[in-house]
Amino acid sequence: MLEEFKIQNFHVPTPLEVVFHTLANEMANSAALADVFKRNFNPNYNQRKLKALLETSTVPKNQHLHVLLYGGVGSGKTWAALSHILDQMCSHANVNTLAIRRTAGDVALSVMPEVTGFLSRFGILHKKREKPVPQVVLPNESTFFMRSDKSLVQTGKAKSDALGSTKYSFVLLEEADSISEILAETIPGRMRDTAGVDRKIIFYICNPPGRNSWIYRKWFLDNDPHDPGSHYRALHMPIEGNAEHLDPGYVESVDRDYSNSPSSYARLRSGEFGPDTPGDPIYQAQFNRSVHVSKTSLEWNPRYPIIRMWDFGWNGMPCIIAQNDLDRRQVRVLGVKFAQKTLFEPFLKEVVDYTWEKYPGANYLDYTDAAGRQKTGNGPSYHDIMRQKGLEPQYLIHTIGYGVEVVNSLLSEMSSRSGREIRDSGPKPSLLIDPECHLLIEMFETGYCNKPGTPRGVVDPVKDGFYDHIADAIRYGIVLIRRSGTNSSQTPGLLSGGSVSIDGVRRVQQQQIPRGRFSRRRR
Repeated sequence: MLEEFKIQNFHVPTPLEVVFHTLANEMANSAALADVFKRNFNPNYNQRKLKALLETSTVPKNQHLHVLLYGGVGSGKTWAALSHILDQMCSHANVNTLAIRRTAGDVALSVMPEVTGFLSRFGILHKKREKPVPQVVLPNESTFFMRSDKSLVQTGKAKSDALGSTKYSFVLLEEADSISEILAETIPGRMRDTAGVDRKIIFYICNPPGRNSWIYRKWFLDNDPHDPGSHYRALHMPIEGNAEHLDPGYVESVDRDYSNSPSSYARLRSGEFGPDTPGDPIYQAQFNRSVHVSKTSLEWNPRYPIIRMWDFGWNGMPCIIAQNDLDRRQVRVLGVKFAQKTLFEPFLKEVVDYTWEKYPGANYLDYTDAAGRQKTGNGPSYHDIMRQKGLEPQYLIHTIGYGVEVVNSLLSEMSSRSGREIRDSGPKPSLLIDPECHLLIEMFETGYCNKPGTPRGVVDPVKDGFYDHIADAIRYGIVLIRRSGTNSSQTPGLLSGGSVSIDGVRRVQQQQIPRGRFSRRRR
């Protein structure tokens, strides 16, 4: 940029004087911008929460933060991030900010008008440039660069090379769950801007995606996003926290529009993580949260074994902990353990140690996927590993359709209380779930779906790598419980060798063994 200097008294300014003059102008411009912004900006509840999160972080200021802002539609997530970014861009000259959406069309229709609208609302002068990439420039040369994920990530590449050499103080990922994980992993290496901002931050903005997304894994698995010492912080933003910027009646309209869809209501109205699996929910017709989920925590019954229902997989590995409580005539789910991208042996140890401590003196049954018999490569099978630890994996070979039918029949049954239970409340569901089993509840509601277009009466579930594993685990357990006696009056049986064919389903024959013979093997 060329700049003119007036010569006074025939004095030609020295290079040092030029530098000081330029710096003074930049500081004056930045101070004026900052003053305009602070005068016009009045933070709402959600924006104040973000300010408190950043101010209380104990991460050293020379290290950047990853801040996830999630919530329902209209909760002001983007403007909360922009309020912090603009404050810093107005206070410091030459601050670079990168704003990203999935496609170039998204940039033109969303990011650009969002940024310019914010600047205009608070009286910040700016100008737009289209080349070499879309950008918005402030009077102090602080700049928003607009890029699309598709323009930055090359097919077949393990990283994004198209970001170039530009260094940034802030990055804003709009609809972050639609952004490729490859790009998200490349960006931290570009947080090297030297403009002097208080702290460099990558903001991730989204309505909560499913729990199988990379967003959920990074912030909520093996990380406490509310810990001031964590580099990955998450802030939930309710719609009510942005009410002053919404039209009257907006919240009521959203309530009404999403009231018939538990999944949409959870994600788009309440702003909570939940299923986003496309298709028709398989269990939705039979499952009712108010019926099948206990209002209080479930206690275990020492008279009956603890049943552990296992599925195996790298992307999703669940263990559902339950009992077939014959006193209450209920299958009662006490807990769910779930792991992703982990080896089976440490997960097995974690679950076994947990159950032994949680249910001291209990006997155990381990119901699994029949495919656990198969060896992978030259190593032992899942069942081999379990036997090495003193467990006895049991299974029943069946089709998915048959298993879904059995689970649905259990969901639709209501049993009368009898035996040791006081008869004070009438019929009870044959399947009751502890309220803390969130993943299982979500699976039953909307997480486990038939593929779109599946004919009525056919079971062809979406393999999402998350809820389908949870659905498989509960199915493996329920078919064995019901195979032992559909009237729930018999003790669950152990499996023996041999197989029979019933209704076209190949199953392993079982024998009844008295409860007293169940044993907990030591590892």
